[in-house]
Amino acid sequence: MTTIDDAARGSSPRETPTICDLSVEQMVRPIGLWTDQPRFSWAIDAASERDVHQIAYELEVDSGGLEVARTGRVASSASVLVEVPGLRLDSDTVYEWRVRVWTNRSEEPTPWGTSSFETTLLDPSAWTAPWIEPQQESVRADGASTFQELFTLRIDTPPEDRLLPAPYIRQRFELPVRPVRARLFATAQGIYHAEINGTAASDEMLGPGADSYDKHVSFHVHDVTELCHPGVNVIGFILSDGWYAGRLGILGASRPY
Repeated sequence: MTTIDDAARGSSPRETPTICDLSVEQMVRPIGLWTDQPRFSWAIDAASERDVHQIAYELEVDSGGLEVARTGRVASSASVLVEVPGLRLDSDTVYEWRVRVWTNRSEEPTPWGTSSFETTLLDPSAWTAPWIEPQQESVRADGASTFQELFTLRIDTPPEDRLLPAPYIRQRFELPVRPVRARLFATAQGIYHAEINGTAASDEMLGPGADSYDKHVSFHVHDVTELCHPGVNVIGFILSDGWYAGRLGILGASRPY
């Protein structure tokens, strides 16, 4: 609100800075956070004000309306990848967080900036599903073993006899009501494409990507809430050899793992 003195002097009222660009581990509202000790970042929108900088902050984390962590006022200019001492998160849980700061231009803090995030399955023991192994033929060894062999290699077998079709697998499941929150945790040794009721679970291609399969396998978290409905639903996957068993590199050798 403009005061009489401000109007008389022809000056504008001072604008209150606000908090913007909230992120967790440099992601905006992630749903697959992989750590139980995340770091938080934010920025100050000072509008038309100049020479505004943070001198302290306060950050809170809640879940389901219950306080998980609170820093209190911390005298610090830090606002990038800030750690919260004592914070420990649970697997597959929704969290809300908020932050406000004090600046050099006011004794009062800014309004709270709010955001949210979700954790993924943080512990291997949280995986309870076994591998799905459809009946299929083994991938045949193919390609050259050396560069010398590459120049003399002759493949006389037609592609339809060497290359195997992509397996399709599907499963029906029934829901009594429309879910409030539904997440699909998915991976494959190779490449997968997931659909629920005929709609792709995401726009990502060639997931979950390349891995050192003898050491670990990466997985994705997909928000599929809007794809599910009351009654009978169908989840389906298309599988492919990918980096696990496909033909890779200039030699075209198959079955690297």
